[in-house]
Amino acid sequence: MKIIKYTKKNKNTYEITLENKEIITIYDELILKYDLLITKELDDYTKKLILEENTYYEAYYKALKYLSIKMRTKLEITNYLSDYPSSIKDRVIKKLYEEHYLNDEKYITSYINDQINLNNKGYNKILKELELMGFDSNTISYYLNLVDHNTWLNNINKYITKKNKHDYKGSSKNYKLKILNDLLNKGYFKEDITACLDNLEVKDDKSNIIKDYDKAYLNLSKKYQGRELDYKIKNKLLSKGYDYQTIENLSHEKKA
Repeated sequence: MKIIKYTKKNKNTYEITLENKEIITIYDELILKYDLLITKELDDYTKKLILEENTYYEAYYKALKYLSIKMRTKLEITNYLSDYPSSIKDRVIKKLYEEHYLNDEKYITSYINDQINLNNKGYNKILKELELMGFDSNTISYYLNLVDHNTWLNNINKYITKKNKHDYKGSSKNYKLKILNDLLNKGYFKEDITACLDNLEVKDDKSNIIKDYDKAYLNLSKKYQGRELDYKIKNKLLSKGYDYQTIENLSHEKKA
């Protein structure tokens, strides 16, 4: 069938009009590949091939536009092209890797640096997040292990220093425990956190234990009295991390 008209649509697509008035939108790579400008003919078999390959280019350029916004992962591209057959998606992804639009090493190292420097995240949290993005755990661990150990320790100490600038309620023991849990949630290793916390000197503020004692007394004295009340108050303060001897001393002061 003869091609009677070519119409440029955008920078890489044309509309071709056939002699039966059918209009087909195709990518310019295919016009060149099948010599359509020279032959000006399109048989049914070639038309079928072109339409199939056209789908590939459509997916490819769609992925390129998606990548132009920011770096993407293979999983993101796969999900973004969910409406296309697996064979098309696989071919597009292979092409994107060949052209370095997809680059696992660059993405992983960039992500690690950003999470360390901007969000103060630890090894384990970064590992889990990258695994959810579809990267292999061994590959992620390889790049995480390239990070100087002192970098993790410095970030832990920065977090502790920042927290230590604020007043805290309760016991120093519970205060340190809260910092430990915060940093565990951020993905740092427990041994690194405890090593840094060992260097932190925090003294119990007597006003904190007095407040907690008075609060416990107010609540528990409604149900208990005498030795049982004293026992319940001490247990309540112990559960808050206060030192036993400090509790005993305060108890004697309150009874004096």
